[in-house]
Amino acid sequence: VATGVTVTDELPDELRFVAGSGEGWSCDVSGADGDGFASTVLCALDDDLAVGQTAPVITVTVDVLDTVAVDEIVNRAVVASTN
Repeated sequence: VATGVTVTDELPDELRFVAGSGEGWSCDVSGADGDGFASTVLCALDDDLAVGQTAPVITVTVDVLDTVAVDEIVNRAVVASTN
């Protein structure tokens, strides 16, 4: 059983967080610059995750800086648990 499952997404400078949600997830954002770009999104799964179980999908909605071509953005998230 995985407990304390989290997903951390450090958004690139070109992305502004709009919303984050998913069934069974609680998402918060921090660290944005004065215009709301370059923030860190942290989503925590409300329940434990059993062996072989798949976590529900998280949807993170962002605004893209209007001077950036879509194919230039790289974004990665990290999944962790307390055990």
